[in-house]
This record gives sequence, structure tokens and C-alpha cells, in this order.
Amino acid sequence: MLSRAKAALEQLGAEDVTRVDVPGRGSGDDTSDSGIRGPVQTAIPALPSGSLFGGTVGRLVVDAQYLMTAEAEALAAVVAAADPAAVVVV
Repeated sequence: MLSRAKAALEQLGAEDVTRVDVPGRGSGDDTSDSGIRGPVQTAIPALPSGSLFGGTVGRLVVDAQYLMTAEAEALAAVVAAADPAAVVVV
């Protein structure tokens, strides 16, 4: 499944694919004041901007079913506001 997702990102022109592993519930990962855990927090600022060099970036969110409500809402808002010419999300 992951190789198919990565292939889909590459087919859509994503030059830089970053994998974001969502930790399972109760994993003990630190949560910020906003309710977002560290591994997920790294994906949020990178989504709307795309690549610094003008290429398309891809974010592969693994185990998205473990997103907490605040994380899912933050990611949805960022993806909705992202430039579709610069960011591809699978």
C-alpha cells in the first residue's frame, strides 16, 4: 500500500515525498498545547508552502486512523488552504 501511495505521489509530480508516521493512541508521544503530537506537528508547517525550490512536495500520512481530533482538523485546514500546484497529499 505504501509503495502504491508513493508511486501515486511521484506520478502526480511530487519531487520530495516525506512520510509522516502518526503514532498510535496511548503511545506516550508528547502533545503540544494545541493538542497535536510531535510526529504530526512536523507535517503541518511544511504542507502549505511546497518546496523551497519551486517543485511539488508530497506528504505520505501513515496510520491516519490514529489522528486525534485536533490533529485531523489542523491537517484538514492546512490541506484545504495549500496551493494544489505545489502540494500533493496521499
